[in-house]
Amino acid sequence: MATVGQTMTSLAHELNQPLSAISTRLFSAKLAIEHHKYEKLPDNLGKIEDLVSRMSKLISSLRSFAKKQSATNPLTRVDIQDSIKQAILIVESRAKVQQTTIASTISTPIYALADQVQLEQVLVNLLVNSCDAVASCKQRQITIMRLDSPKDRIRIAVLDSGHGFSNDIIDKLFVPFTTTKDVGLGLGLSICSSIMTRLKGNIFLASGLTGGAMVVLELKKDDE
Repeated sequence: MATVGQTMTSLAHELNQPLSAISTRLFSAKLAIEHHKYEKLPDNLGKIEDLVSRMSKLISSLRSFAKKQSATNPLTRVDIQDSIKQAILIVESRAKVQQTTIASTISTPIYALADQVQLEQVLVNLLVNSCDAVASCKQRQITIMRLDSPKDRIRIAVLDSGHGFSNDIIDKLFVPFTTTKDVGLGLGLSICSSIMTRLKGNIFLASGLTGGAMVVLELKKDDE
């Protein structure tokens, strides 16, 4: 919920933009009706429909992310690619504000045994951490990719172009209340670790080839 709070300002901005655009389109539609220029209506109505759809997806993703899940819910077949898209949708408005690019190199469905909401919660947490890590960097890039893994497992990495994990704190980052941020509780990675344990998976800290931080998620593959 702390992560939700951090993203609310940028999400409000993201929702305000289509609202303003809808208002402009409605005004144009009214003028078209008044002047009997009905040929302009389909374009305006189509744009309004697209904007409403975009807002609906944002709100739906936020509701799903904030949903409290029961620890007794059974794990199910989850498309990791879809979870990544939903997580990016929640964080991308914040990324736009700080001019950070978030990209996923995963272009096909990948199925794992997991809980979709909780997996999205982990991914959002990691993306927010990455946004913080690159905020002061000249190059602000976050990449989500699939790594080689055993046949029965799936490994997904979140890599950023920041300065990476410092040696004096990397072993403590999964300990509650350990943080490198000026503002933060230091609970994010601890919660992610707990969720991954519940999903019968693992979470690892590593470094990219360019020195940026890399967090690796490992889940059980679903071959159903």
